[in-house]
Amino acid sequence: MTINEVKATLRAGIEAIEHGRSTFEQAATDAAEAIARAHQLLQDSQDGEVKKMRKSLTAAEGEVKATVGRFAAAKGNAESYLADLG
Repeated sequence: MTINEVKATLRAGIEAIEHGRSTFEQAATDAAEAIARAHQLLQDSQDGEVKKMRKSLTAAEGEVKATVGRFAAAKGNAESYLADLG
């Protein structure tokens, strides 16, 4: 594989990362809206299972933020490597 082929592969990968990030963020926005509605509907419940579910939903929101960060890190690493190649 030539250096130009490596660069082209990296560019395609960066484009795929950006597309994946965009798609994931849209899904995350939709999920956040659904989670907010669920929290509103269940806020007064004292049921143990409902409390567990609300805790799980809150944890899922944290994972979404971490995943968005992983997309950004992957893109940054690929762009850095591409820049190092010249």
